[in-house]
Amino acid sequence: MALDPDCFIGREEFQRNVDAYIESIKGSAKAPGTEEILVPGEPEYRTEQQFLTEGIPLAPNTVKDLGVLAKSLGIPFLPDKA
Repeated sequence: MALDPDCFIGREEFQRNVDAYIESIKGSAKAPGTEEILVPGEPEYRTEQQFLTEGIPLAPNTVKDLGVLAKSLGIPFLPDKA
């Protein structure tokens, strides 16, 4: 289900409420041995940002298979981060 915040409290008020809620969660007491409280989607967002800047890591066998495929198709293959 998707709801439009404009129909209830408006986008700006909704965003302020969500931001305050996230801030209260992240400011909660942490369990022993826990460094940071993450909210849903935060680990995935961080991974996406890392992949956008560093590239998507591939298993060595995948890189090898791509090299074989590229060679069979006559396509240059330069696995600079393999």
